[in-house]
This record gives sequence, structure tokens and C-alpha cells, in this order.
Amino acid sequence: MSQENLEIVRRHLAALMSGTPQLALEHMHDDVEFDASTRPDGKIWHGRDGVREALEEWREIWDEYRLELGELIDAGADTIVSLWWETGRARQSGAVMSQEGITVFTLSGGLIASVLVSVDRKGVLAALGLPDRRGE
Repeated sequence: MSQENLEIVRRHLAALMSGTPQLALEHMHDDVEFDASTRPDGKIWHGRDGVREALEEWREIWDEYRLELGELIDAGADTIVSLWWETGRARQSGAVMSQEGITVFTLSGGLIASVLVSVDRKGVLAALGLPDRRGE
């Protein structure tokens, strides 16, 4: 099942990166929980419509935004981890942001059941019992 879960998350992320969020949402449970409380607005959204809203709100903040995906890690127990780096320039303030992060996907029945987005890569990896692979 782990290889299948990796492929589901890969297809989901590929759809997001290609600008087809509707296709990306098809890989999620109808009642998916999307926890991006690490963001300044600190919210948890529910359902596919909630995820769509979360993605739209995030895109609206930035004049310039870039997301680079890194490694996908099978963390066991139906959990897939995605490492990433993002940069951007805020629309209203012009403030520049550059940070690494991690997303934890939990799958059930061949769909993404929950998503946790965090900028505490080291802490989340440690909580999952995974090494911080930087520098390897």
C-alpha cells in the first residue's frame, strides 16, 4: 500500500503544480481535513471546498510566489511526507518570504484524508521518528 500512497500523493502534487487544482482535489476524501494553522491566519479547513478555499486564500496573498517540491518520504502507517521550499513577495506589504516546510499526508481508502502543513520541518520529522536528511 505504501507505493500506492506515494503515487496518490505524487499525482495530487503534480496536479497542484500544473495549475489544475480541481484534479488535485479529486485525490482527497470529501471530508478531508486541511490543517495550515502554521500560517499567520492559522486555520483548519474541512472538505474539498475548504481545501480549495485555503489554496485560493494563499495564492491571493502573493504578487510573486514559487513553490519547489523536494523529497517524498513514506513515513509508514498510511503517511506520506513532502518536503518543500517556498518563496514569495506579499501583495500588500511587499515583504519577502523564503522558508522550508513539510506537508504530512494521511491516506485512507486510496484518498488523502488529512493534510498538515508546517514550517517546522525538523520538529515534524522528529515527531514522526524520521531523520532530518539535510546534508545527506
